[in-house]
Amino acid sequence: GAAAAAAASGGGGGGRAGGAGGAAAAGVLSDGDVGVDIARSDKSDPSLATAETAAEQATLEMGLRWFFQRLEVHTLRLLPSLSTRGLTSLAWGFSKAHCGSAELYDKLCAHMMPRVRDFSSSDVATAAWAMAVVGHTDTDLFRAMADRASDTIGAFSPQSLANTLWAFGKVGHYAPQLFSAASEHFGFVNGQLKPQEMSNVLWAYATVGHSDTRLFNTAAAITTTRAHTLTPQALANTAWACAKAHFCPPALFDALAKQTSARIAEFKPKELANLTWAFASTRLADPALFSLIDDAASTRVDEFKFVELLMLGRSFAKACHVSEVIFCMIEDQAEAVIPELEAQALANLAWMFAVVDRRCPALFSPSFARACEDANFDDTSLRMLHQFSLWCDEISEPCLLSSDLLRACSEAFSDKVDVTTSYNHMQVAETLVSMGYDVEIEKVSNCGYSIDIVAAAGEDQVWLEIDGPTHYLGSSYVPTGSTSLKRRQLLRLGGQELVVIPYWEWSGLGLNAEHRKSYLSHKLSDRLYWYFQAQEMDGSY
Repeated sequence: GAAAAAAASGGGGGGRAGGAGGAAAAGVLSDGDVGVDIARSDKSDPSLATAETAAEQATLEMGLRWFFQRLEVHTLRLLPSLSTRGLTSLAWGFSKAHCGSAELYDKLCAHMMPRVRDFSSSDVATAAWAMAVVGHTDTDLFRAMADRASDTIGAFSPQSLANTLWAFGKVGHYAPQLFSAASEHFGFVNGQLKPQEMSNVLWAYATVGHSDTRLFNTAAAITTTRAHTLTPQALANTAWACAKAHFCPPALFDALAKQTSARIAEFKPKELANLTWAFASTRLADPALFSLIDDAASTRVDEFKFVELLMLGRSFAKACHVSEVIFCMIEDQAEAVIPELEAQALANLAWMFAVVDRRCPALFSPSFARACEDANFDDTSLRMLHQFSLWCDEISEPCLLSSDLLRACSEAFSDKVDVTTSYNHMQVAETLVSMGYDVEIEKVSNCGYSIDIVAAAGEDQVWLEIDGPTHYLGSSYVPTGSTSLKRRQLLRLGGQELVVIPYWEWSGLGLNAEHRKSYLSHKLSDRLYWYFQAQEMDGSY
């Protein structure tokens, strides 16, 4: 166990490179073994220096693999005689170096299982972290470790407990009793948690879906003032976790946005994708931040995996931001992977192109329709596909989805629970009635959308949308992608003029009834003007 841990640590390095350093330093593999003579190379040539660095790295990695392959042979024979600490140290060493076969991890788990009841808090944290890093999920072992950790929760240091929870989240093992016990423990030690550790804790809670408002409030207080100490990954994880848990304090997201803007070049593709999703989902970032993220991602677009591009594209669409580079790359790659996409990814793909109103016949082809027929869509995805089918009507393009699937999409869209009436709605409706209009609230249009207010005077009829803060991005007056899509499709397909009443305009009128009447009279007096004004507000001009 000590040998594995020492080799994996590599004299303070991390991961493969660090472990390789430890192996090479012990003389496991010399430069000559891979035919590289570093001593005789020309140090003054930058290109040769780069080649030497790559050769040294390859040498170290080969040495690491060789060392751990030999060590594994001996380890498998010695497992029955090892102590508990020896077993957990071996697991840590092999996983830290990303080495070891499935057989090794199976046997490590089998030998640790009977001893879990004697695990210290350090043993639990070490074993859980090791298995999570290599993605080796042994349900029985994690269940036993959860019980042991819950019983000894007071013995955990903040860092050990944070690592343990991260590991459970990483392998997707939800142990309610452990997370509840951890919440109580953090109530006593929250002042000792570093922002980096708190980021891991939040990520774990959000990943397994364990709700704890007090913990998230504590995390927000810590992170808001110390966001500058977080690594890019921790910034992304914190934003993602809070958005996933629907915990969205503006002060925290302002701090995260400032750090994102200042350190945009430091983020890896996956981190950028997660950040963008978080900011778009919470609607707490202004459009300028999405433009900044777009610029950063576009210059490195070749580094992004398709799933990361898809997350970026959908997030940009939610923020009503059109990224030419990102969407072009999605178009180029999507056609080849469509048969492999899951239901949610197919729905996201269709919805984002509908929101930004970007035609792509080669993408939404019979191949896309066949993939949709084979997919198992939930109600949310069906509603997104309904909006996609409406978009096909908007642009006079055939929608290749089957009639059965389109029927299911329409039914899911009509059944959605989204008919809450706000105080502003009622105020506008009451004012319209006092002006002589007949008013109907939350009327369903022929395309399935619920219209906030339909006002009629004789044969004249007008639709009104009363849009509150959730319909806009951050503190801006830019509508979200969902709001823009609804406005545009009501305008193009509904056959009626649409009047948009933003919350800041209505609130600015105060309680004066005459001011409200005058405002609405002005809004309704020139239908053509407001028709084009609404078009301009939804970005379709």
